[in-house]
Amino acid sequence: DHAFHKLLDTAQYGATSARRMISFATRVVNAMISLIAAAGVLTVLHPALLPLLVTMTIPSGWGALTIARRQYESFHTWVQHVRAGRLLGALLIEPEAAPEIRVHGVGPFLLRHYRAMAETAEAEQARLARLAARTGLTAAAWTGLATVATYATLGGLLLAGAMALSVAGTAVI
Repeated sequence: DHAFHKLLDTAQYGATSARRMISFATRVVNAMISLIAAAGVLTVLHPALLPLLVTMTIPSGWGALTIARRQYESFHTWVQHVRAGRLLGALLIEPEAAPEIRVHGVGPFLLRHYRAMAETAEAEQARLARLAARTGLTAAAWTGLATVATYATLGGLLLAGAMALSVAGTAVI
């Protein structure tokens, strides 16, 4: 049953995914605490810096979420394909299956099919990598623009006398 095997394969990754999810959740909480602390410090130094902090962090978050969503969707789309590839690979190398494969002459057929599946899976990974690179580049460009705006704002505040040099140095740190 196709649905049962898909559910079984998905569940097989459940324990590992749960551990990874806890690790990622811990990192997100730590990052949020650091972000809130930085926001508090910047608000005390000068309220104009707070929106700039937000504009610097949003592109990175968007990029990470977009890449993770694509990988998740790809995993669920390709889980059956991966299972079939593992099954074919096991058939090709299992000593118990060798006599039957030899007698029926299906080795070349299985190998051809396995190669085609591997090429398809590799193409999917390449597609994901290209999209991740494009998304990362876009996020980095927006973050760079926000960083330039932040430094320009700091420079403007310094030149206008609205902020002391020591406070601007603290804001940079």
